[in-house]
Amino acid sequence: MFRIIILLLFISQTVHAQELIFNDNIYISNASSINSENSEFSPSFFLGDLIFVRQSDSLSRATRSNHYDLFMAGLNLKNELFSSAPLSSTLNSQYHEGPGYFDKTTNTLYYSSIDPTDSLVGTKLPPNKLMASTLQNGSWSVPIQTDHNIQKTSSVHPCISRDGVWLVFASERNDGFGNMDLYMSIKSNAGWSDPVNLGGLINTEAAEVFPFIDEKLNLYFARKNDATGLDMYLSIFYKGHYLEPVKLPAPFNTDFDDFGICINEKEGIAFFSSNRTNGLGQDDIYRIEYKDYLYKIEEPASNLQVTVRDQKTKLPLSNALINIRNLDGLELSGIDPSLYKLNPVEIYDSIRTDKHGIAIIENPLETFLIEVLYPSKQSWN
Repeated sequence: MFRIIILLLFISQTVHAQELIFNDNIYISNASSINSENSEFSPSFFLGDLIFVRQSDSLSRATRSNHYDLFMAGLNLKNELFSSAPLSSTLNSQYHEGPGYFDKTTNTLYYSSIDPTDSLVGTKLPPNKLMASTLQNGSWSVPIQTDHNIQKTSSVHPCISRDGVWLVFASERNDGFGNMDLYMSIKSNAGWSDPVNLGGLINTEAAEVFPFIDEKLNLYFARKNDATGLDMYLSIFYKGHYLEPVKLPAPFNTDFDDFGICINEKEGIAFFSSNRTNGLGQDDIYRIEYKDYLYKIEEPASNLQVTVRDQKTKLPLSNALINIRNLDGLELSGIDPSLYKLNPVEIYDSIRTDKHGIAIIENPLETFLIEVLYPSKQSWN
């Protein structure tokens, strides 16, 4: 005879911290064909080519410094960069033009710059704003401010999801966590939503800047660290929210500034910026080649520990047989054994308890039944 103990457990598995495994079989090279003694940084893909920011050799009368312009570089069939030229005189001005991101769903380039129609803040230049210009028949429209800006506040580094629905950018606002934070706006038929701070899991007292959204909606960005400068981070988008960011390992990050990544997963190619040693200038653009994956997610073991004890003595029962039955998709009429039929329910796995009455069920199903059998002179019913 067997004493049968039936425990019904409906498990809603917790979202555990996922381990990111980065591909260590990658090749990083300096994109020397477009880098110079000055700064080149923040690459992004543009109709099969690349947009980036370059520091000018000449001084701007408006900024009294070497200003930054948007440039374009060609990509050949081997995804190698060749030649470069200013993107457009319509977009580049006497002010700094910051990183740009092209939304191919609307043929619109989003970038940051000073709007020349803004008034001075005392004797200072007005802050950078998010600007937009549309490519029509090979020509760029006159740039206009987007709806995401607020007065007297800098908004920079826009990026767009592949479907053109999500826009993430950096800004220093009153509802922030300190310094620059990342904000998101979502497009609907009614237009863009008000920007929302991405929260304390993403943003910190340090600066979070230079975002990039990959095709799976995962978020890359750079964070300012005291010891190592700007470092690249990745936050996985999982079941409708972003998980805790993970710092990319070497050789993605170094003890120098590393930031502004863009990735083409289909081609196995990526570009980013860094002022690491052995560069040609200040910030340089680097090219990443990889096969199969840039990173992969390893799901952690979500184990369940079961302890079997005698109901009267409370002593652990060793060598008890535990059957795990699959209940996915089934509806129960009750937990009374006379109402619940075990025969049609598939046994997913079986395990026995150790000398302490403990058994570990590895990676259990979403919904399952635990059936415990133990030799006895009486049966439970």
